[in-house]
Amino acid sequence: MVVGTPSKGWGTIEKVFPLTKQIDPPSGEAGQSEKYSIFLVHSLTLREDGQPIEGNGVLPTINIKDKDWETQLYNYFHYPKLTTVVKQLLNQK
Repeated sequence: MVVGTPSKGWGTIEKVFPLTKQIDPPSGEAGQSEKYSIFLVHSLTLREDGQPIEGNGVLPTINIKDKDWETQLYNYFHYPKLTTVVKQLLNQK
């Protein structure tokens, strides 16, 4: 159960990997050469429906931007105090 708003859709894990085989030969200055690396996306985070989070975001079960979010939350949990606590948390922003 996710209560909130849709996330921004960032769900990739990237890393800079240094290349062990360099592209250019050492230059004439004391063996100095350009060092190259590659920036790779090596993991994707998926939502429960199998879609990547990247570009799609996580969709809440109850979107607090909906006019009837309080009713939705009550219908799901049947616990009025939970709605009160969520409203208090939202007012702390």
